[in-house]
Amino acid sequence: MDIVGIDISKAKFDAALLLGERVRHAVFSNTEAGFGQLLAWLAKHRPDPAAPLHACMEATGNWGLELADFLHAQGVRVSIVNPARIKAYGESELARNKTDKLDAGLIARFCRAHVPPAWVPAAAHLRELRELVRRCDALKAARVQELNRQKSGFASPAVARSIAAHIEWLDGQIEAVMDEARNLIAADPMLSKNLALLRSITGLGEVSATILLARIIHRTARNRPRPPNTWARDFIAKNFIKQPIRIVVNDIKGLALIAHFS
Repeated sequence: MDIVGIDISKAKFDAALLLGERVRHAVFSNTEAGFGQLLAWLAKHRPDPAAPLHACMEATGNWGLELADFLHAQGVRVSIVNPARIKAYGESELARNKTDKLDAGLIARFCRAHVPPAWVPAAAHLRELRELVRRCDALKAARVQELNRQKSGFASPAVARSIAAHIEWLDGQIEAVMDEARNLIAADPMLSKNLALLRSITGLGEVSATILLARIIHRTARNRPRPPNTWARDFIAKNFIKQPIRIVVNDIKGLALIAHFS
């Protein structure tokens, strides 16, 4: 299987094709035209263009998703890897220099050494739900900051009015984003059912349940090995347990602690 490592950024991406001990490198624009040029370049330089191809890239938000979708549609095995794993692998090689070109080669060597699992793209509406809850998360964090400022008190009435107005605006934005998320969930019977089951958990409100639902979908869709300490999240993801449970959330992103009571 041929291997290509991809270091991606907003405007362009570097590709490193491993050919035994040799590496071919090229740079393409992060556009549909660039994706087509990548395929043509690979076909030109691979010894057997019909052989299986494994493309590997770091998880960099949304910058690489269009390329990953494109390659997946072309029958290429795609892996999206936590950047921390790539960094640790580079440290094991005692790599000291860091450029986009060198990073692409490092990603390719990591892929050859560790053969990360294949990435499975989420459906478009599930990806939109994930982005909506991320936005809701960010708005809620900004609201908490403003509430803390409000509680600390201000000598200036103008500042106090500004903070109050901002909190009101944030409340409106949170509700607007949640409305969009509600519409997406209502249009999908399985999402609606799973959200209702999550809402049955004592202490888990609508916003937190929606955020948790989107994160479960995102993590299970990536089809990657899970560390042992995530058994509770996996259990919810696979079964959406119906019996009464008590949930304590220190960090909604990681679902830090769940206590289950039969």
